[in-house]
Amino acid sequence: MKADIVIVGGGVIGTSIARELSRYSLNIILIEKEDDVAMGTSKGNSGIIHAGYNADFKTLKGQLNIKSNPLFDKLCQDLKVRFKRIGSLVVGFSEKDLGKLRKLKKNGEENSLKNLEIIAGNKLFELEPNLNPQTKYALYAPSAGIISPYKFTIALADNAVINGVKVLLETEAKDIRIKESQVCSVVTNRGLIETRVIINAAGLYADQIAKTAGD
Repeated sequence: MKADIVIVGGGVIGTSIARELSRYSLNIILIEKEDDVAMGTSKGNSGIIHAGYNADFKTLKGQLNIKSNPLFDKLCQDLKVRFKRIGSLVVGFSEKDLGKLRKLKKNGEENSLKNLEIIAGNKLFELEPNLNPQTKYALYAPSAGIISPYKFTIALADNAVINGVKVLLETEAKDIRIKESQVCSVVTNRGLIETRVIINAAGLYADQIAKTAGD
């Protein structure tokens, strides 16, 4: 079996990459060791589409968080997956907590995130009546949302398959073979796949996959 690209891992990262690459004229194979996609870390994900105030604005994670958040409205519409922008509250119970909330707000604003607000008093409980009665402050981010992580991952995989990606379930990457400093194949429990490009999206097992390639 041959492929232009082999993606290892059928979680949200692997299926997102597969869908994106399916736009191009490439022979793409995604392999997943479980009997379905979204069976690893992705199925236990919180499903929160974060606003972007938490990750350090200087990091790639922080920058990608800000850029990716607005994409989910159209993406979920295209995939027919429910997505709700319900906003998020980071709550505080003391003046010390208020200082931490202000730092989060500043970090988000330095990352070009708008509409962040620190709220207190009755407005807190208007937004969320079930808050702990001891809550004094909260950082409100209206752009945060929620999604079903496994339904989203399955929809990404389905769309990638419709576009020509081959998904091989119960197929575990055992070894990556290198020849003259170039990837030449991946060995699986179901045979060899020849390829010059492997994308490691194996989640918790990504380090093990990388190790077989000498990384």
